[in-house]
Amino acid sequence: MKRIQEREPELIDIKKVDKRGRITISKSLEKLPEEVEEFEIYVKEDEIILKPLVRIPAKEAWLFKDKSALNSLLKGLADIKRGRLTKTDKLDKFLKEL
Repeated sequence: MKRIQEREPELIDIKKVDKRGRITISKSLEKLPEEVEEFEIYVKEDEIILKPLVRIPAKEAWLFKDKSALNSLLKGLADIKRGRLTKTDKLDKFLKEL
């Protein structure tokens, strides 16, 4: 599972524990990417730490295990963002010239 980039803690709200020992955190979730589906829960001294997680489909997990492939993909995406790309109507010819 991919970790969301960590940032400095920010006090968002103060909640009361209900009669069943629960708290709601919906307001806190507004700042997280919508892809977050789960949390790792840690206890550190007097803190409870929730680390958001996103699921990666099994058929895509290989990419995050293969650093070379991931770096190549990220480089390609950066090239596209900078407008460094080649358009062609003849894909076969283009691929042969690579």
